[in-house]
Amino acid sequence: MVKQDPKDDVSRPTSPSPLEKKRKTAPVSKAKNSQSPSKTTKKQTAAPLPKTISTVMTGYEPMNKDLVRKITVYDIPSTWSQLDTLNHLKAWGQVVAIKFKSQQKYVTVTVLIELNQEATRLWNDGVWTAPLTGLPVRWFLANWDLKQRKEWERFQAVLKGVPASVTTATLYPDNPAYSVLVPTGCKAFKLIQDRGTRKLITYYESWADLEKVIETLRR
Repeated sequence: MVKQDPKDDVSRPTSPSPLEKKRKTAPVSKAKNSQSPSKTTKKQTAAPLPKTISTVMTGYEPMNKDLVRKITVYDIPSTWSQLDTLNHLKAWGQVVAIKFKSQQKYVTVTVLIELNQEATRLWNDGVWTAPLTGLPVRWFLANWDLKQRKEWERFQAVLKGVPASVTTATLYPDNPAYSVLVPTGCKAFKLIQDRGTRKLITYYESWADLEKVIETLRR
């Protein structure tokens, strides 16, 4: 196995320390209890699925150690098996080792990989989102902590009531350079379903970039 010190990766800019944020929680309403005290029973709540972590060593010996990077990847569907993920990552290069962390709908992986030419170009260009079998996934230096990764979510815009015709495929085509989001300066996005409402969340590098989008929408 090749030991790669993530701190030596000077091709990737480091993130500033993020501002502390308070998490907002929605109030929980209590239902009226029509039963008598003697017949009251406690409602059983389903326990959340435990997070599982597993590591796979492929046995591959890198040919060019200068192209080896240790990367954390978000937004991988939990429906993909570990073998699926390994096969899809071949589009980026040769995997040396990979660690899977399952979290309900998505899986986060930390991968030691010898990047190919195209993936190296994207990485060195500092793009926030990379294509993985047609899906946009976010990638980070593996030595970034959670606060540094959350820093990329500071400047965001939320569009509510997105029509069903707007999909990940329409926003992120085979050639991401032709995405309708590119002119807005959007660095990453998420389409979510929240209480029956479809939302598009777009992320920006700075307040200046976000402000341009806000001003455009006001016109």
